[in-house]
Amino acid sequence: FGASLFWRRPASWLGWFGRYLHWEQRSYDSARSFGERVMGKTSLNVLPQAMARALLDELTLERAAVWLWQADRRSFVLAGSAGATEPPLPPILSGPGRTETISSRALRANLPELLPVWLQPLAGHSHIEAVVTLAADGAPVGLLGLGQRWDEEVFDDRDLAVAELVGQQATLFVLAATQVEELRRVPDRVAQAQERERLRLAGELHDTIQQFLGRLPFFLAVSRDLIRADPTTAAGILDRCLTDVEENAALLRGIRVNLAPNQLETSLARPLQGLVAHVQQRWPHLRVELNVRPDLD
Repeated sequence: FGASLFWRRPASWLGWFGRYLHWEQRSYDSARSFGERVMGKTSLNVLPQAMARALLDELTLERAAVWLWQADRRSFVLAGSAGATEPPLPPILSGPGRTETISSRALRANLPELLPVWLQPLAGHSHIEAVVTLAADGAPVGLLGLGQRWDEEVFDDRDLAVAELVGQQATLFVLAATQVEELRRVPDRVAQAQERERLRLAGELHDTIQQFLGRLPFFLAVSRDLIRADPTTAAGILDRCLTDVEENAALLRGIRVNLAPNQLETSLARPLQGLVAHVQQRWPHLRVELNVRPDLD
C-alpha cells in the first residue's frame, strides 16, 4: 500500500515543486496554449510537426510524436516528432479492424494489458508514457505519443484528462486540415475532368461529324452525276445523305445540351430526374434511386 501511494505521487523534488505550482491551472493553460500555437496550420505537411513541437513545449515533455491515419493503407504513419530521437519510433502502426470503432481517449503506454492489440508496439516504449487516440464518429484520425514530463515520472489520471482535451483539439485540427487539402485538390480535379471531357468531345466529333462531313461532298457529287443517268440510285444516295444529316444534327444537339443544359438555369431536380430516367433506360439492369429535397431548387 505504501509503495503504491509512493508510485502514484511524484517521486522527485521536481514533481513536488510542479504540484505546488498549481497543477490544474498550469496544465489547462498548457492545453489552451497548444491550441493557440497549432491553430492556423492548415497544411497536412506542416501540421503534424507543429503539433509535436507544441506538445513538447507546452506540456513540458521529453518527447512527442504524431501519427496520421491513412485509410488506403489501413495504418497509422508517423508524420511528426520532436524531442528525443532514441530509440526510434515505429514509422507505421497497424490500425484497428474494419468493424472496430474507436474513441478519443488517452491510454498509459506502460500498461500493455490496457492497450488494444494494434497499439502493442508502443507498449513499454522508452520515452512514450501515454498514447492519445484521435477519432471522429468512431473512425480513426491519428495518434499522439506523449513522453515523460520534466516534473513527473508517471502520468496520473489528471494528466490523462488534459491529454484527452489536447487530443480533441488535435482531432479537430487534423480534420480541418484534411478538408482544406481536399478543397485545394478541387481545381486540379476540375481541370482534369475538363481535359477528359475535351478529349472525349474531340474524339466524338472526329469519329462522327468530321467523317460525315468528309464523305458528304463525295456522295453529293455522285448523286449529281447519276441524277439523269440513274435517278433511282441518285435518290437512294440522297436519302442516305438526309438520314446522315439528321443523325449528326441530333448528335450535335446532344453535345450542345451536355455542354450547357438549359434546364439547369431554372432547376436542378428536374434535370436529375431526367438523367436517372436516361440511365435506367440505357442500362435496365441497374437500380437507380434519387433522393432530392422538395426545396432543393
